Amino acid sequence: MTGAFSTFGHFVTLSVLDYDFDVMGYFAADPYPRNVLGQVGWIDRVRFGLIHYERELYVSQYDE
Repeated sequence: MTGAFSTFGHFVTLSVLDYDFDVMGYFAADPYPRNVLGQVGWIDRVRFGLIHYERELYVSQYDE
C-alpha cells in the first residue's frame, strides 16, 4: 500500500488454524479491491515458523 485512503474500522474475529483473534479490521470507504488488516492486533499476537524446503508452517499464539 502506498498513499492514504479513508476506512471504517470494525472489530472482527479472525480465525487462523485453531486460533481465534478479536482484531480491528479496516474496510475501505470507497470501492477498493482489498481490505486492510494491520500489524497491531493480529501480527503482534502470532508466531510464525516456515521451513520452505520441507513445506512446513508453524503457527502459535505469541504468549504460548
